[in-house]
Amino acid sequence: MSLLPVYRGWGQSVVCFVLATVASAVVSPAMGQSVMPPGERENPLAATGEALVAAEKPAVVSEEPSIVGCGKAEAARRWFRADPVEGFQGGVAEAMGETDVLHNDLTVEITNINTGANSCTLTGQNRMTIQSKSPSLTTITIRLRNQFTVTSALVNDTIPVSVATLTTTTRTVTLDRAYGMDEVFTLTIAYTGATVSAAFGSIEVRSHSVTAVVSTLSEPYYAYTWWPVKDGDVGVPGDNSDKATLDITVTAPYNFSVASNGLLQSVTPLSGNRNQYHWSSAYPIVTYLVSFAATNYNVWTKNYVHPGGTMPVEFFIYPENDTPSNRTAWELVTDMMAEFRPLFGEYPFINEKYGLYNFPFGGGMEHQTMTGQSGYSQSLTSHELAHQWWGDAVTCKTWSDIWLNEGFATYGECLWEEYKTGVDNQSAYFTAILSRKPSSVGDSVYIPAFATSDPYRIFNSNYSYRKGAWVLHMLRHVVGDATFFRILHEYRAAYEGSAATTDDFAASASATYGQDLTWFFDEWVYQIGAPAYRYGWDSVNVGGQEYLHVKIDQTQMVSYPNVFVMPVDIAVTVGAPPSETFTGWNDQRSQYFVWPVTAAPTVVQFDPNQWILRTTLTNSMLVVGDMNGDLAVNSTDFTTFTNCFTGAGGQLAGGCENADFDGDADIDCTDWVAFQTGWTAGGIPPEIAFCQAGQQIPTASEWGVLALSLLILSAGTIIHGRRQTIQA
Repeated sequence: MSLLPVYRGWGQSVVCFVLATVASAVVSPAMGQSVMPPGERENPLAATGEALVAAEKPAVVSEEPSIVGCGKAEAARRWFRADPVEGFQGGVAEAMGETDVLHNDLTVEITNINTGANSCTLTGQNRMTIQSKSPSLTTITIRLRNQFTVTSALVNDTIPVSVATLTTTTRTVTLDRAYGMDEVFTLTIAYTGATVSAAFGSIEVRSHSVTAVVSTLSEPYYAYTWWPVKDGDVGVPGDNSDKATLDITVTAPYNFSVASNGLLQSVTPLSGNRNQYHWSSAYPIVTYLVSFAATNYNVWTKNYVHPGGTMPVEFFIYPENDTPSNRTAWELVTDMMAEFRPLFGEYPFINEKYGLYNFPFGGGMEHQTMTGQSGYSQSLTSHELAHQWWGDAVTCKTWSDIWLNEGFATYGECLWEEYKTGVDNQSAYFTAILSRKPSSVGDSVYIPAFATSDPYRIFNSNYSYRKGAWVLHMLRHVVGDATFFRILHEYRAAYEGSAATTDDFAASASATYGQDLTWFFDEWVYQIGAPAYRYGWDSVNVGGQEYLHVKIDQTQMVSYPNVFVMPVDIAVTVGAPPSETFTGWNDQRSQYFVWPVTAAPTVVQFDPNQWILRTTLTNSMLVVGDMNGDLAVNSTDFTTFTNCFTGAGGQLAGGCENADFDGDADIDCTDWVAFQTGWTAGGIPPEIAFCQAGQQIPTASEWGVLALSLLILSAGTIIHGRRQTIQA
């Protein structure tokens, strides 16, 4: 879902605020090269503090900005903070898993349309086909707001049963008998009453131009405000795995058209200047994605051409918005479907349709097969289309896992920018992902169960949308392009038509990759924060070979994970561009890397394409052989250097990394010779003489005899390498 803001009031335009951190376009070196972690790793992270709920204050919006595809974040920020809604009230008679709803057959009529009161009368019924998943099912909990009157309740179309109102949101039905495991029966709830809208505009009665429009938007848990249905309670993580096929029949004034899910089966004229629209979907659909919108739409169709034939794409637009430019903008969705097809697989509801319709909400909502949009931007349209795969076909199982919907759809915006010309435009991709970089990282992508009572936290732009998209961006770099898109295909295949948790996605990704990715999801989804980096570099010539030395320190605050394990790209320019990229597996708070290069580097860049979400990047000086951090190599470093000596093939001790000039993981004669390069005062250390003579360097017990030689050494200084200003 996406939005765009504006003024207070349900259904008014309210927008997604978007981070305006737009980096200049950069061109990636070989994109998505696979980086394999060296062997099995334990999770390096430990909980370092409770997640911080970043409740930023809403920015003041003086005028309506253009729509961007970033979700319901700003609407949640404004509406829910200003108007607390009905929260969790309990009263569940049975567990969600004790029933499986197979089909909803919903019939409603809208009358007494009053745009001034933002209300209408809904009269209708929902006939639910239900399979018992209990050995003795005697009651069923349904959601229907308490201002509605239940006019009848029937089991199997003929048996009256009682309905009790438990809370504002919840009713319980006492069945006529106990239903055993896998028994199937129907429950029909007939109802009538005046609507009361909640949340983002769960049932809105507004106007456009001079005409009324009635529309629904139930996400996350507000379907109960307009139809009787099995659903999770308000303010809890919920369970979106029980999907059902759908028939929805809406009776509306004769001058209205009705947009809804699935395929239009019929339009039947009725007495009293009414028309009845019957839509049907054979694809299972979760409760919050069921919708309708009714007004005097202008309607047209364009075909999406795919390898298996054609599929209709239907457009429902307000007459005053029906311009050639708006039609062209919306019709671009068929090109988006074609570009998403090789990335995600074929459009998931290919046997029915896709559609776009105008509605009062400021932004967009990914109702299955029929998306509501108030705008026409490519970011909005691509975001909502991507949801058809990620959110509709595969749905987040709980609201704690909402990033599996919103992060994926936000990432879909970036993929559209990358591929919309028909070729891989990496510069456009990096510009798109950098413009969606979160402005705050102080909370986790995964939403703790207690926080799902706050829709603002569920739809937080920084965490569910932007950081969620960056999780996918970083995963792509860790596993490589080919594996990344195979992960998406196999994840879809495993959970299409159902719902998944973060752990489900992590397990699926690990299986596809062939290595455990738990460490990645722990640090980027479940933990808070992001790394801060400091790095420096130097180069040194050893035996005619130039070596680049890079030191990386992570300096993030203590409340964040101590180490974020990630592959880090180091781009090296020797002479004129282009650069060569080396990748180091950074799994320590402070770590050295050494790579052979063809000549002394002129420019060294740290993660130039920003494959890693970072808070800050600072540069520091590095001098190879400087053992005490004074940016010089002299006699004060000598003792430390000698203690690091291992001999060829020895094991490098911690703290000795900067003495390993040639990067071969030992300190031997090659390193000694490199250490003394440029030594000018008082002769050379005796160890160098041993090495130059091809003799064995003395053992530790013999160093005392040679200690007197240190007295002849002055504090002569050697600075190795050639350093340039570090470019981030």
